[in-house]
Amino acid sequence: MATALSGAELEVLSDAGELEASWAARPIELIDRRGQPPWMEDPSGHILATLLGHTVQHVGAERALLIVRRADEARIEAEVTTQPDTIVVRRLDALPGPSDLPDTVLRYVLRTREAVMLDDASVRNPFSNDPYVIEHRVRSLLCLPLVKQGTLIGALYLENRVASHVFTPPRVGLLKLLASQAAVSLENAHLYTELRHAQAYLEQRTRELAAAHEELRRTVDAIPHAITILDPEGRILGANAFVLDYTGLSLEEVRADVSRLRRLHPDDVARLQEERRKAFLRGEPFETEQRARRKDGQYRWFSIRYNPVRDDHGNIIRWYATGTDIDDRKRAEERVQSENLALREEVDRSSMFEEIVGASPPLRTVLSQVSKVAPTDSTVLITGDADHR
Repeated sequence: MATALSGAELEVLSDAGELEASWAARPIELIDRRGQPPWMEDPSGHILATLLGHTVQHVGAERALLIVRRADEARIEAEVTTQPDTIVVRRLDALPGPSDLPDTVLRYVLRTREAVMLDDASVRNPFSNDPYVIEHRVRSLLCLPLVKQGTLIGALYLENRVASHVFTPPRVGLLKLLASQAAVSLENAHLYTELRHAQAYLEQRTRELAAAHEELRRTVDAIPHAITILDPEGRILGANAFVLDYTGLSLEEVRADVSRLRRLHPDDVARLQEERRKAFLRGEPFETEQRARRKDGQYRWFSIRYNPVRDDHGNIIRWYATGTDIDDRKRAEERVQSENLALREEVDRSSMFEEIVGASPPLRTVLSQVSKVAPTDSTVLITGDADHR
């Protein structure tokens, strides 16, 4: 990101010209709290860490801390320390403790948004009683607020325990300029981290949803019934393995508008379309029976149950149709119906016979004897008393 510099800032950089020669004097090593270099994967984080390393190197600080403020909580984002031959930038992401920096200084800067600079912390000052200053014998100290577009996002703390008056006006001017750039880089790094977390979460949820969808598909395919998914207008969106195996059609063929002509008995198509049209208009579950063509060309009866699925506003977003093979039951019903018709005809014939014969005892006796001979091969009927033959 290009940044226009004011005349005062150019003067600061000119006054700090003696620091230019040391810009690349020592290499900068980036390390996180686990000893790995993840900042290399984050362009904004890498820029920020490099900027912090150069800042410490140029202003003569021995140690620096980058404090980030989020949700009313201050955390140490990074620590910069100088080594004889390198500058080490560690990513910490930890709450500041009494052994990390002067707590009174940090709280003052975050509360007032004013910088604190102590040329010689050993001399009596408002922060002389801070335990950290006393214990670590800090000489030079500087803490700058980091503000971006009027919002306080953190602070930059620097110290030198050896020399006093380290943070001279030119260096402080340079630090303020670098602090403004650090605020921009810090916010960009934060946004980049949030983006990566969001992407990781999205990828994880996508994998979970894909796994759940696959598990649901396997479950639906294992059901030994026909299952079809339709949109609110009745167009087929999907079908389970039973439907595909029974019809011998691909999912694309089943989804085609003309597929019902291939899947259903011609005598059932018009009736089913009309029943479904009326039911879809009502938006209520309904049942029907139809004959479906098997892949070997045979038709079998199915009982189809249609159930709507609604969104939170009550609008139908899907129809689920489940089909159960009832062909054996239908054929059994047809047999029973045929037998009932035959029995009815027999009853009707018996009724006519009763009307013709009436209740005459002689005729009933003859008919009784005939019924005994009828099942045999005999063609002779002998009647009368055996003693008078």
